[in-house]
Amino acid sequence: MGKDFDFEEISFYCRSPIFMCPDCSHAPRCGDLLNLLRIFKLEEKPPEPDYRKLFPWTRPRPAGEVDPNNKINELGSGEWLKFTRTVLTETFPKTLGHELRRKHPEYKSPFLLGQLLAFFTKERDMVLDPFAGTGSALVAAALMNREAVGFELFKKWIDIYYEICKAHEIPRRKLVQGDCVHLSRYLPAESVDFILMDPPGILKPMEWLGKDVKGEQAFDLFFSMLEE
Repeated sequence: MGKDFDFEEISFYCRSPIFMCPDCSHAPRCGDLLNLLRIFKLEEKPPEPDYRKLFPWTRPRPAGEVDPNNKINELGSGEWLKFTRTVLTETFPKTLGHELRRKHPEYKSPFLLGQLLAFFTKERDMVLDPFAGTGSALVAAALMNREAVGFELFKKWIDIYYEICKAHEIPRRKLVQGDCVHLSRYLPAESVDFILMDPPGILKPMEWLGKDVKGEQAFDLFFSMLEE
């Protein structure tokens, strides 16, 4: 290190791990990062990390770890046991285009959706997301070596998906701008292995607050709102 650097210039205000720096929207203006790069004589930010390593279920497995009778996924017994919980409580890294993705009112982390794909699919399976948004399910599918098709009505969310894929060199999956009711035009019959769906929040509280909506009435109300 040179003697002309003052460590007091470095505040270490940021508490995020260093591997998140390449995906941080603040990185180009981050004084801490720039000072560290100067101290260690680096002219560029650290290289893009391998985000596949953040999906632990994509690791190579030794022979015999996965039961040959397991027709659902490629998990070992310990991993399978973890997924028997009905609630996932992990916090996920704010990477892979988080700053872009959070512009969507109902964005989801690809790491969360990756857990669902790990349990319900195998490599090369076909995943369908009929309400794709910014494409988190498609990002997870690509990183986990699954095929995927998504549908999204609004171009601005599709553009964000493409931007995320380009920034992180993620193989793009098909994201159709259009209504998912026409999915038969893009997918052969019985070609989908898993549907990963987060329906849009179309039910406004003032439309059902104080009403007694039970049983089949709730489904009827939901689908009638979808038709509108």
